[in-house]
Amino acid sequence: MRKSKDFASKLLMLISLLITLTPELALAVGPSGFTVGYALQEGPSVCSLGSNSPTIQTPMFAPYNRDYLQWWYNIAEEAAFTNVTFIALNFRGDSPCGIVPPPGGEPTSFAGNLVSAINTRGYTGFLKVAMFDDTGSYIWHIRACSGNPNAVFDFSNQGNWQTYFWDNRWLQFFQNVPDANRMKIQNRPLVFLWNVSPAQGFTNLYGNLTSLIQFLRAKCQSTFGFNPFIVVDHTWLDGDPGVGAAVDGVNTWFDTSPNTPWSLYTHNGASGTFTTGVVNPGFWVPASSQYTPRNNGQTLSNGLANTRSANLLLMEGLSDVEENAGYYRGASLCNPSCGSPYNPPPGQCWFYANQYLNTVREAVWAYPMYVDYQAEAADAYQLYTTSGSGLYRRDGALDIAYTDYTQSQWAVRLQANEWLQFNSFQLGGSSHYRLGVMYGSQTGATVALLIDGVQVSSASLASTGGLDIYSYLDIPQSFPIGSGRHNIRFQVLSGDLRVDFWRLNGF
Repeated sequence: MRKSKDFASKLLMLISLLITLTPELALAVGPSGFTVGYALQEGPSVCSLGSNSPTIQTPMFAPYNRDYLQWWYNIAEEAAFTNVTFIALNFRGDSPCGIVPPPGGEPTSFAGNLVSAINTRGYTGFLKVAMFDDTGSYIWHIRACSGNPNAVFDFSNQGNWQTYFWDNRWLQFFQNVPDANRMKIQNRPLVFLWNVSPAQGFTNLYGNLTSLIQFLRAKCQSTFGFNPFIVVDHTWLDGDPGVGAAVDGVNTWFDTSPNTPWSLYTHNGASGTFTTGVVNPGFWVPASSQYTPRNNGQTLSNGLANTRSANLLLMEGLSDVEENAGYYRGASLCNPSCGSPYNPPPGQCWFYANQYLNTVREAVWAYPMYVDYQAEAADAYQLYTTSGSGLYRRDGALDIAYTDYTQSQWAVRLQANEWLQFNSFQLGGSSHYRLGVMYGSQTGATVALLIDGVQVSSASLASTGGLDIYSYLDIPQSFPIGSGRHNIRFQVLSGDLRVDFWRLNGF
């Protein structure tokens, strides 16, 4: 038995009800999401994740490699854990001249991996996909295809619109991301367009950017039957002021200087007045002296607080290991130097694995009533085994197994006196909860839930017929939990089982 799709439907109904009846407990910001880039294949050491090594905080998921579908399952789960509305998938397009892998190393076919991960995990109803058109990569494509390292991207050449923007990027995205999976604003698929400044290698912007937007809208209408909701970087207006009337929203991105890690911009465009926010939790690329301090998470908290009025919030970047700008679950060992000549700035490491995901969730949906705690993603644990399985986690002794043939979810084996814990998790959507458990067991087990070290619930779990046969059990006993941040611990008192997830059901 797998995770119930009915739960996803109930969650959607709950969100709608909360927004209608209790807005103070509902979504704290407008539609929000992460950019997600295609993490490079992990190298032989934890510092070889990208060209901008050293990496300050390595991801808890291992291997951190976009070529594995399990990586995409984990990305979808991390995003869903925060209750964000969408993932803005970084899109750099296929090569018009057949270069494999394409310049930028992000084939468009990978969009199907994200869609598959969202659908398989049961998130289709509430986690959508937007396109983040990484416009800077157009220069890489045109230089690679022309063989001229100094070639520019000429916006007056309408053949470039068809070949680069449409045929090898927008068309590919919407063919790989079905309508049911598309993030929509005003019932229109959402597209972000990044920087087009001359410094990037673009030329002949004036007048042509407006025409390009009109061209892309017409292509979407004729090919797919929709009018996209387009949000551009402010450099589009700098290069062609007339484009303001053609687009729906504008953002001013972020700067890596310490004082500008977030932005908020209100634009009166094709769809009326619309405010877009952008937040960056921190940034460090020592080779190019780019640095935004995380300040132990305070930079992110400040950014989210200052963009609460946005109609749309974009956060850079869930999987951004290479620029030390990620929100992903961090490994328990912060290993920033790795023999590098660079000295990492203070305050950049995670206090616990889910720290940055928790901060986002508190801003997006501050007081959830229903929470699933995925066992393999725990912040802390106590185990008496000597070695782990090697699945999912790079450190420690967690014995992790796939829950079924899809290899889309993981479970952790626990025995007597072993436990898993999520730290500093904010609750308050309800005053009373019940415990639910998805588990597999040959012998059965007795388990308990502890809040801040105090046992609040316990239950005997019957045998499911085997460790790899999973069943979900709702435990009728209810218990109070006060509003605020708590350490949520699931502990085995006796027996032997695998735990997929445990759930707090508020009522």
